[in-house]
Amino acid sequence: MIMEGIASRSELRKELERERRRVRDRQRRQSMSHEEREKHLARRRRNYQLRRQRAETARLYPAPPPVQFEDTSISTIQSPLSNSISNISPQFYAAALVDPNHGPERLMPDTRSAQSLEIPAHKLATLPGKV
Repeated sequence: MIMEGIASRSELRKELERERRRVRDRQRRQSMSHEEREKHLARRRRNYQLRRQRAETARLYPAPPPVQFEDTSISTIQSPLSNSISNISPQFYAAALVDPNHGPERLMPDTRSAQSLEIPAHKLATLPGKV
């Protein structure tokens, strides 16, 4: 009996909040100028189209199943890592990071020559916002 009262009170609170939002939105729409109303409707149409496109894309290209990893212990991972780390020469990496033309202060790669990333259309449709 007590749980029913709590559940019904929660439902009543949610319904009152929905009604308050409905009234607030109705008043806001009524106070909009003609241009604002046109922009609002255009935005809603565009959002609806995007939602439909995303749903269609998700239907045509379902997400791949999650990757299942083998059960390995941390000790089996750490031993090969510690062996390979001990073989690394710090002088090699320090020499690789220093550009003879620019000195040690230039450690970032030049991004002007970087290739652009290509995103498949079916993944592009699911990205939020503008790309």
